[in-house]
Amino acid sequence: MFQRFQLRGLAKQEYEQARGTAHKQLLHTAVNLLRQEMKRLSSSISSARRQKDDVNQSYYQALETALVQIIVHERLQDVPGIGAQRKAQILQHVFRGHLSDLSHAYQLQGVGHQTQQALDAWVTSYQRQLPTLLESNFVGRAKIDQKYQPEIEKADQQLAKLEQQQRALETKIARIANELKWLDAITEKDFYNALKNPEHPTPNLNLYVQGVFGEWESMPDWFRQAIDSVESIPTSSPKPEVSPKPKLFRAEKAESQSRSGKVRKWLIGGCLITSGVALFCFVFTLLLVFLTPDAAIEDLSSPTAMPPTVVITAPPPTPSATSLSLPTETAVATATATPLPTVTATSVPVSLSLVRIVADAANLREGPGTNFAVIDTLFENERLELLEQTGDGFWYQVRLEDGSTGWIGSSVAEIVQSNPLENDE
Repeated sequence: MFQRFQLRGLAKQEYEQARGTAHKQLLHTAVNLLRQEMKRLSSSISSARRQKDDVNQSYYQALETALVQIIVHERLQDVPGIGAQRKAQILQHVFRGHLSDLSHAYQLQGVGHQTQQALDAWVTSYQRQLPTLLESNFVGRAKIDQKYQPEIEKADQQLAKLEQQQRALETKIARIANELKWLDAITEKDFYNALKNPEHPTPNLNLYVQGVFGEWESMPDWFRQAIDSVESIPTSSPKPEVSPKPKLFRAEKAESQSRSGKVRKWLIGGCLITSGVALFCFVFTLLLVFLTPDAAIEDLSSPTAMPPTVVITAPPPTPSATSLSLPTETAVATATATPLPTVTATSVPVSLSLVRIVADAANLREGPGTNFAVIDTLFENERLELLEQTGDGFWYQVRLEDGSTGWIGSSVAEIVQSNPLENDE
């Protein structure tokens, strides 16, 4: 059981330190923000289309009104029974700008049933011809075109620009989603299985350790564009940020602003989990003590029976990206009583947890969150002493060379183990 706990601890450490985990968190944040931007952009496109439709409708209504005025004023006397005097009465008392208004001409004195029927037939004929006549170059059309064409062109350009941005966002989201498909397939359980059965490694596990791109490789264009697009997305309530140095690429801005409000809740949950684990280990130790057989204790205290000599091989170094092996324990029992070997205490260098900056530049803040003030700017490959980290693992507290402390985002830094007796490369 203890070996199982040890393997799970190693698997968790390997999973958290893998570059694929950091890249996965960063890409998930980026794709979520891009999808929010896609919703906002879709709403803007719908609004732009409605605006374009409104402008076109106003344009065609203006054309139709002008054309109907010309038809009624110049062609109304073509209707049998309507002369100049009757035309003047209709224009004054019946006509309001639409051909359908003429269906009420019978209300005028002197307009009989036959005259109304002839007028209705004339109106129906011109209503069928309106779509064709609107395409013709009638009197007054040029003035209407001059008024509405700039608005129509502006609406078309705005809609085309938004649709182009939408296509670009769709391409970015599809590229990130395709990369997250294989990153999400690797979990902490795969690292545990690799440690437990090194002869049957999980596919893409070594690739996951290296991440989307290796530490020695330059950042791919699509990855940089995804992060840059997150930087360029406007927020509803931006907070001014003052930095003593020029504003550079900062990957931690890809973190959601909503996380800062949940840090306290996550810290409380982490403390409760830690307390539970400590209580479980204490109970487990008591059970081992009370359940140990008395006969075994008597055999060890007997002067004639010597305990078997156990040779424990030192555990191998931390599993790397290409090989994950387990520490082995070999027990050899001697048949004769031999004196126990003298154990010589040797000093073993204690490993120190450091944080290395992996981004071009990163902000050092007063607290664990993007809402805290920036106190310094750190650059790639700088190493600092790790003091503690938040329960969710998104922020590290580090100590600078001058003794001051601050917080750095896990998306721009990684935890490394440094031996103080060895020089950093």
